[in-house]
Amino acid sequence: MVAVHTATTNRGAPALCLVAALGVVVREIGASAP
Repeated sequence: MVAVHTATTNRGAPALCLVAALGVVVREIGASAP
């Protein structure tokens, strides 16, 4: 949600949003795996 909002606010930095979203996904998987 936050990553999407950031992408909408900073349309010139989609890469940053992608990295943030990827980081959230990695944290979710990392917290669920162990």
